[in-house]
Formats: sequence, C-alpha cells, structure tokens
Amino acid sequence: MKRRGMLGDQPKRDRDRRLLLLGGPRSGKTSTANTILGDEVFDGGAETTHSNVGHTEIYGRRVTVVDTPPWAIPADPDDDAERIRQESQRGAALLRPGPHTLLLVLEESSYSSDNTEPEDDCRGCQLQ
Repeated sequence: MKRRGMLGDQPKRDRDRRLLLLGGPRSGKTSTANTILGDEVFDGGAETTHSNVGHTEIYGRRVTVVDTPPWAIPADPDDDAERIRQESQRGAALLRPGPHTLLLVLEESSYSSDNTEPEDDCRGCQLQ
C-alpha cells in the first residue's frame, strides 16, 4: 500500500498553495506578495487598483499569490467601497477552487506603542 504523506505521491493539485492577501491602504500587501514570490512580480510603487495574481515554485509546490486592492478604508475617499468588495471577491475567485490562506497584512504604524512590546502582551507568561 502506498503512503500519501510524501509530497511526490500527492496529486499535483494537492501540492499547490493559494494565498489571498488582504489589508488596508499602504499596509504592505504588495511587498509581502513580492517577498513570498521571491521576485518583484507586482509594482510596489503604485496603489493596487485590481487583484493581481503571481506564481512561483517553492520546494516543489506551485504557490499562487493574489494581491488585492485595499479594503476597509479606501486610500481615495471617492473610491467606491462596493467596488473594493467586489474586487476582493474577484481576487478569491482567481484562486479556484479557493484560497488555502487568507493573509491579513497590517500596517505597523496602526498599533500604539503599548502594543509593541512582547512583555506587555505576556505578563506572567513563561516561555518553555
């Protein structure tokens, strides 16, 4: 009997990994996508206005990353929130049959200094 735990024994579709990046404006989604893909696949100098898809292979797995436009707080106040919602849904549709991971990218400056120190988040915790 053949074990299915080895990567080479799995069907090709099981080796694929699909990631959908979500976040607000200037949160670093595009930079994160480029880092995951290991190349400057997406233009980091411009606001993302529509979902973009990039592919690479990492350790024998095909990795697909979709960079979506900002959501929750449009960078442009005149931008239509419904269009942003639809574009995020379109981004998910680019990852058929669906994403394995929804990666929420947050801008570091959106946190107060009270939340940045690890010891503040784990008072009395012991690491083992």
